[in-house]
Amino acid sequence: AIDNLALINEAYGFDVADQMIVAVGNRLLGELRGSDVIGRCSGNKFGIILSNCSEKQMHATTERLLSVVRDLVIEIDAGPVASTVSIGCVSLPSSAKTAQAAMMRAEEALTEAKHSRRASYAAFEHSPERDRARRSNLKIADELLAALNERRLTLAFQPLVSSATLEPVLHETLIRLRQRDGDVVPAGQFIPIAEKLGLVRLIDHRVLELAFEELAHTSQPQLAINVSGYTITDRVWLDMFIALTKSNPGAAERLVVEITETVAIQEISESQQFVQTVRNQGSKVAIDDFGAGYTSFRNLKCLDVDMVKIDGSFVEGLVDKPDNQMFLRSFVDLARNFGLPTVAEFVTCQGEIDYLREIGVEYLQGFYVGEPVLVPPWREGEEEKEAKPKDDNRAAS
Repeated sequence: AIDNLALINEAYGFDVADQMIVAVGNRLLGELRGSDVIGRCSGNKFGIILSNCSEKQMHATTERLLSVVRDLVIEIDAGPVASTVSIGCVSLPSSAKTAQAAMMRAEEALTEAKHSRRASYAAFEHSPERDRARRSNLKIADELLAALNERRLTLAFQPLVSSATLEPVLHETLIRLRQRDGDVVPAGQFIPIAEKLGLVRLIDHRVLELAFEELAHTSQPQLAINVSGYTITDRVWLDMFIALTKSNPGAAERLVVEITETVAIQEISESQQFVQTVRNQGSKVAIDDFGAGYTSFRNLKCLDVDMVKIDGSFVEGLVDKPDNQMFLRSFVDLARNFGLPTVAEFVTCQGEIDYLREIGVEYLQGFYVGEPVLVPPWREGEEEKEAKPKDDNRAAS
């Protein structure tokens, strides 16, 4: 993975970041043998398969790849730009016997390398603790696949309220897994595993279907759905979205699609195309968790989104955090100049509401102004009643 690509994006713009991706890819390709394979996995990641390679050779090749990228410099008008990579390695078949297991363990090793220091590598090693966690993850994955097949994934609904009236203006849909015994599991317990195992696309597909079922049920709800970084480049999801908007006239205009800031700036060209496609069908697009990636409004504006959701870490406890107050005031002023309405997440008390109103935040979300529920207001009074979800995180997840 290219280190700090988001910072290069921020400092020099998308064109330079794209040049860096191409240059790193070409430099890596130049060090490989004809029998080796390289491909781009996501915004800042490449995957490499070294054929007929011993562990000793793998370590030597990895050191060489780190070195050639470390020496890479791109000349731009503002001066030279350099970068580094971090690498996670896994030996096959000794450490993984399937492609899915290999990808998962390479990701684990990459995470370890990143946590160690920039421009380093780590090789996957078995450990009892890792094995226990892996067995637990696979059990959750099996349950998730069964829930998808048996259509036991469902939605909870958390309101976004007007800061002026505290009345709901739309509801964010939050995925839940209903177990066979009726218990409801919040997203935080299975989404991270789904992302590791490549199942999150299937979840995004199901959320899209469920959201349109709600929109078709009555003309009342305005809904927001979250999509993962994988869905930004998922043509199947976009085709489903277009088909559902055509078969449900008027539904698209009542839907907001949320993508996170981190995904948007790492996959900038894909994000631009995704946003344009969604907006062309009549839906709106919101940037979620804005501020977590410290991107600029220049980058934000080029995506042409309709709404910005402020990362909850800047909101929670802001009454006692002058630095957060200053950031929020400046942020909201900038958003207003760009004509973008703002949503504050993680609202936890009246003092936060008062300050957010004062600086001009239009919408609020959080347990203090509305908890997630399985039975939304427009379905209250219907015969089928569903259990309230178990304890959940304070933030929408």
